[in-house]
Amino acid sequence: MEAKEIPSSVLSRLPVSVWTTDRDLHLTSCVNGSGLDSYFPCPSAVIPEGGRFSYDLTYILHPDISAHLRARQGETVSWRTGPEGSMAACVGPLRGPDGAIIGVIGVVVDQGRIHEEIRRRQRMERLLYSVLGTVPALVSVLDEEGHVVFANRGYLEALGKSENEVLGCNEDELFRQCGINRRMSFMDEREGSVESPRAVMEWENGKRDVFRSRKLSLCGEKEESGMVLHISSKVTESASPGAELATMATRCEKLLSALGHPAFVCSSQGIIEAVNEEWCAVLGAARHEVVGSSALCWSDGSSADSFRSLWEENQVAQSLRTWNILFKAKGGGAILATLTASPLTRLGEPADTLLVVKGWGDPAAHLESCKKSPQVSGLDARILELLAVGKSNAEISSSLCLSRQGLDYRLKNLRRQLDATSRGALVARAYAHGLFQHEDWPPRCRSPYGGDDLS
Repeated sequence: MEAKEIPSSVLSRLPVSVWTTDRDLHLTSCVNGSGLDSYFPCPSAVIPEGGRFSYDLTYILHPDISAHLRARQGETVSWRTGPEGSMAACVGPLRGPDGAIIGVIGVVVDQGRIHEEIRRRQRMERLLYSVLGTVPALVSVLDEEGHVVFANRGYLEALGKSENEVLGCNEDELFRQCGINRRMSFMDEREGSVESPRAVMEWENGKRDVFRSRKLSLCGEKEESGMVLHISSKVTESASPGAELATMATRCEKLLSALGHPAFVCSSQGIIEAVNEEWCAVLGAARHEVVGSSALCWSDGSSADSFRSLWEENQVAQSLRTWNILFKAKGGGAILATLTASPLTRLGEPADTLLVVKGWGDPAAHLESCKKSPQVSGLDARILELLAVGKSNAEISSSLCLSRQGLDYRLKNLRRQLDATSRGALVARAYAHGLFQHEDWPPRCRSPYGGDDLS
């Protein structure tokens, strides 16, 4: 294959790189798909030589070099490469018209998005099982053939079995082994349309406890079969079966909707896992357009550093923090939102973040209101913050590396600027002028009053 035969106009639009070499492993062509220029050819394996690039044959332990040497001998070699092994690479012999090997041809496919989707689904599966493990009902999840793949504590206690004895067993066979008496099965038309009512089963265990259960399909709309969620509630001591348990997604939506503010949940990587209708309305987007996307996609580029700081501080945060982030609406226009971020920790897992939008509006109007408030430097903002938590002058001087005279000078200017006659009046005036964020403790000055500028 000649280099000119490679359809570069097509390959450059795909997450694919294709390259060829001669027998001496000099690169003769290379077409990189979108975003792959920094990975191929691998910088650590390729060196400039005589005005062109060649694979470094002195570095034979490098997986790329080893694969090319084997391909030159007629083998087809596949291996994983790229960040966290997210790319699949393959090289093979390049043959001429007479069948002789004239070089090597290679291809790499970026599977990063697939890996990220797999990790996202695994996180959601763990979250699903965590929720199902705490609900006050008997819950099991069955695979396509009816085998139990998950069972919560209530389910195990009702059957009198351990988790090891239940997982992997066919549920019908398991019920027979436990002597479960299925008293009746009927169609409850209240649970859906008349055309597609749901089956309801009542059963009794060895302790003569009576349960009423339903099986809900977890497969997609276009799937004919899939996993099944089996939910049972104890009705021995109740006249009615009680309220129907909603699915995990519905429960999360109700919790977010009950907050009374626009809100969404992000993973530690900034992926939006759940959102309520109020925040979708602020962005002017549908739920399916928001869930699964990166929060950075909806924020202005200038807010990227603020978001990264939010994720980092959320790992160790012990209290609510407030952030001002600039977002972009789907239909255009900017939204300045004041967010309260609180960590949702899981043992052994990175913390997710619940973000509640306490206020939002036009950034131009916010800037105009800021202009009407007194402007203080970053150092003066730190002084105000330390005053607000009751630090003494000696403690403030030591914390900010200021002399006693320097601090006195700063305090005198602040009293004059804020028209305050005492330390308490300074803090009160700072709150009155909007310099402090009302939701934070310890107090923090709003941007642009606070920050790292210590001038």
